[in-house]
Amino acid sequence: MKNAQNFDSSKVFFQIMDWIIQEKIMFIHSCGKCSFRAKYDNNPKSFLGRIWRWHTEWCPGWRRHITSLPAKERIKLAAKYDMEKYTYN
Repeated sequence: MKNAQNFDSSKVFFQIMDWIIQEKIMFIHSCGKCSFRAKYDNNPKSFLGRIWRWHTEWCPGWRRHITSLPAKERIKLAAKYDMEKYTYN
């Protein structure tokens, strides 16, 4: 019963809300049509282009996007952006 007294429902609520917000953002944002990605395509050395390329290393949305593609498309995209970890069959 001691654990039940220490349970902080507000903390759990905010964790759940944070997760919902992140999921909605990923639903609304399309990595395939990302404006930062377009900046990289136009000029890989631009500031926003470099930020896009850097963030693809850890972004769960990008990982979800690229791994959801059919193998041929994923491998082609991985080659275009020099992302060897996504070139598996």
